[in-house]
Amino acid sequence: MKRKSKEISNDLKKSYMAGFLKKIVRIENILLGSLLIYGSIFIFLVPPFQVPDELQHFFRSWSLAEGQLICTKDSNVTVPSGVASIEKGFDMEKVKNREKAFSFDMVRKKRAEMAVDTKDKVFTQFCAYNPVAYIPQAAGIKASMIFDKSPITAFYFARISNFLFAVTILYIAIRVIPFGKKIIFMVALLPMTLYQTSSLSCDALIISGVIFFTSVILYLSQQEKILSKHKLLLAVSSTFLYLKPGYYPFALLLFIIKPRQFKNKKEYLKYLVFILIINIMLAMFSYEFSKMSILLKPSELIQPAQQASLIYHSPYEFFRTISSTLGTQSIDYFRSMVGRLGLNDFYVKDIVVLLFIIGLLFVMTVRARDNNSTVNLSLFQRMLLICSAVLSFLTILFLEYLFWTPVGARLIEGIQGRYFIPLVPAFLVGIYKIQLSKLGINIVLTMLVVLILFLASYSIYLNFY
Repeated sequence: MKRKSKEISNDLKKSYMAGFLKKIVRIENILLGSLLIYGSIFIFLVPPFQVPDELQHFFRSWSLAEGQLICTKDSNVTVPSGVASIEKGFDMEKVKNREKAFSFDMVRKKRAEMAVDTKDKVFTQFCAYNPVAYIPQAAGIKASMIFDKSPITAFYFARISNFLFAVTILYIAIRVIPFGKKIIFMVALLPMTLYQTSSLSCDALIISGVIFFTSVILYLSQQEKILSKHKLLLAVSSTFLYLKPGYYPFALLLFIIKPRQFKNKKEYLKYLVFILIINIMLAMFSYEFSKMSILLKPSELIQPAQQASLIYHSPYEFFRTISSTLGTQSIDYFRSMVGRLGLNDFYVKDIVVLLFIIGLLFVMTVRARDNNSTVNLSLFQRMLLICSAVLSFLTILFLEYLFWTPVGARLIEGIQGRYFIPLVPAFLVGIYKIQLSKLGINIVLTMLVVLILFLASYSIYLNFY
């Protein structure tokens, strides 16, 4: 009898352990653990202000923490003098030139400096962005003031707060998305994604937020009925599309929700009106800040109005510029999307890029033996996913052409590969486990080969004629 009860007890222990291990190895839990471990390393491994524009992000975050919602007409904010001069004393030029190694002694010395009452005006180009993108960083700065008034303490608190907020959003995103979880996993753990989410950059919230919006839309597309709480979730998640210009086309995904998911056509029309009003309000709120930016004002080289006129009167030249840009910069964009680190001055090793490509191929082609699930998306829904990603891609090119490219330049300037990270999940889910007829497969392959050979022929023509 004792032996039998002992066997039952052992079986229960094994069953409990098996269930516990099964929970641990779930893809969302692996993602959470990986983000927390490597993100924590990045927060302290990357020296202060060695992420692009991190100093200006810090100024904008501090100004918001002190209640300064609107910048001056010259894109200036007012911060304590200790904050304005925080970058001094780190000797980062010597670190970059290998004359000395970065040391946390530099940080310890900075901790002695307090944010005194003397105020300075400092420039930050991020006055143009929706201030919602800086709520996590501002919250971190506010929290740091409980302990001391050292700007460098506030800096690290802001990094930690921004990171935790982004990780939470990414974790919820991978939990709710009904299919394509491994795609989220790969994109969320890109070196570039971690580099941004562990910094003060608003790209942390933008990358995680747009991915979250995509996941919410796909989650709701599988619900039998759309309820009031779902509409509220859509309204909140739509906010992330308007943190930075370029991702507005993702609003098209709202049409993935089907009319049959509502009680009747009247309810569906109410839904359309609701999302239209919400998106117009969010767009107008973002525009109020973007129009105040000094970046929208013409300079000697940058003339947005003249660029727009060129597009209108010579659309061929504009498309030719896009073609030249993609023809010469596409590989660089992909490499920098995977990992262009520092102040955009070094890349991860090529082997990292290769491993990421192998990982994506693995995710897109390999299926677990015990997983017979299908991607329940119509062709129309898939096209919306692909089109939203492609249109956002083109919108980013268009905006960089207007506001960062000198008039008459043959290549579009200012584009960073990290801008395209939020587009990847939508595009890949759009083609994930797609089922085509033999004829359809042959047509797609033929189009790809024709495009490849056409571009190769064009390269030969440009080189020799």
